Amino acid sequence: MKLYKTTARLDDRDVTRWTGTQSDSKKARMELAEEHGLKKTEVEIEEVEVPTNKPGLLAFLNENLGGSAA
Repeated sequence: MKLYKTTARLDDRDVTRWTGTQSDSKKARMELAEEHGLKKTEVEIEEVEVPTNKPGLLAFLNENLGGSAA
């Protein structure tokens, strides 16, 4: 399954939004740029392949969302 990770890199932190379509990721890019006073080119969009089996999905969630999925 593909998801899109849209990230604005700020001085003290990164702000990330996950979306399910390219169209939504472009909207998220524009919103993040406006909210943080960045140029659109300063907000990155990365296509991410997310595993759909339970062990792979749990590992992905733990690595990318910092939680402890069970």
